[in-house]
Amino acid sequence: MPGIERVDQIVLLGVRMTSTLSAAVHGNFSLSQANQRLNLLSQLQRQGLCGDALKILFTSLILSKLLYAIPPFAGQLSADDRNRYDALGRKAVKREFITDGFSINDLIDFQDGQLFTQTLNDCHCLHHLLPAKTDIRYNLYHSFNRITT
Repeated sequence: MPGIERVDQIVLLGVRMTSTLSAAVHGNFSLSQANQRLNLLSQLQRQGLCGDALKILFTSLILSKLLYAIPPFAGQLSADDRNRYDALGRKAVKREFITDGFSINDLIDFQDGQLFTQTLNDCHCLHHLLPAKTDIRYNLYHSFNRITT
């Protein structure tokens, strides 16, 4: 169409999207930024910032960046991508920014569970997409007696 430029990549709400809807570009960019922020935290640590403050900064600057928009792309993450996320968690433990490492698979499962729990609320914008509640009552004891007699 005239006047509309075709692009291979775009940033929508902070998520890097490609024309093929690949997660690789977003994941690579997020990991790159997270590693840069780890170096920033290392500099703050060398300057004497206390451990509790470093943990708060790790959660707010790095973990939130890694988890932003990861559930929709989780199925596209390769084993190598998942290993890179896990390596970043190990690096954070080694530098003592967090006490326990994390598995990206566990974080994705947690995020999915949180989203599902929130959608159960009638006021949630995705609630209407859930199937209607059904109330099925099984009386297995009664059925069993009929079969045996």
